[in-house]
Amino acid sequence: MSLQWNIETHQVLTSTQDVIKEMARAGMPEGMVVQAAQQTAGRGRHGRQWVSEKGNLYMSLLLKPASDARHIGQLGLLTGLVLAETIIKYI
Repeated sequence: MSLQWNIETHQVLTSTQDVIKEMARAGMPEGMVVQAAQQTAGRGRHGRQWVSEKGNLYMSLLLKPASDARHIGQLGLLTGLVLAETIIKYI
């Protein structure tokens, strides 16, 4: 099954995660993407501050995986590997 991506772009947001969480609560479909050129209150894992200076890309995705919740931590590693392989193809 192919995923339909819907990308919402902002110059400045408090946090892309805040917007994605609201979309999830509102019942928006999987495939929503929120990106910003700058975040004023970005957060990393465990609520740690995420420095989000202007000039980089910050984004959050709304995914609804059908996997067991105890395996969800593997998604970050898988994402990193896919990104690395994609970048290598274009170098």
